[in-house]
Amino acid sequence: MFFYLFSSLIILSALGVVFSQNPVRSVLWLIFAFINSSGLFILLDAEFVAMINIIVYVGAIAVLFLFVVMMIDVNSSKQSLLKRKYDLLIGALMCIGMTFNIYVIIGYGFGDADVIKRAVLPQKLFEGLTNTAMIGQVLYDHFLIPFQVMGVMLLVAILGAVSLTLRQPQLNKKPKKALVKDSIKLVDIQPGSSVSDITYD
Repeated sequence: MFFYLFSSLIILSALGVVFSQNPVRSVLWLIFAFINSSGLFILLDAEFVAMINIIVYVGAIAVLFLFVVMMIDVNSSKQSLLKRKYDLLIGALMCIGMTFNIYVIIGYGFGDADVIKRAVLPQKLFEGLTNTAMIGQVLYDHFLIPFQVMGVMLLVAILGAVSLTLRQPQLNKKPKKALVKDSIKLVDIQPGSSVSDITYD
């Protein structure tokens, strides 16, 4: 019962994200979808993943999206109707492509029982462990090298973002030569002289 409830709310939230014309409301629908997906993780006895989903995605990423949308002041009413039709067409094509990929993965990948047996770890390895301990044991015992490589990749991304942010603009130290026609010269005119008597260097 709760599975169908959370699944229905996730579908409704996803439709609200896509079809809402207000960007702020789209982000709020996205947050609601993340919360309901955490409910599905709780039903799977994955409380740690559910809490991480709320803390990371809802508490950090979705709130960041909300702040960015509010700061840039996106006005969807300025978009033309033709552009919206193209956006809906592109979104529909992407949904069809993703559905086809999921069908291929489920049909040809998980249809083989040997693939599932090789992917699933023995249950006896996790007897007497909590959910958090099981995730830690899998990450640091069986996937240590990919986990460390992923951390190095995130570190490189952070360093690249910091270097781009702190890069100072290169100023041209050589002053531009002023053109003669754009320059102004102050001349001290003597009493009794005319404009024709002024000499220029």
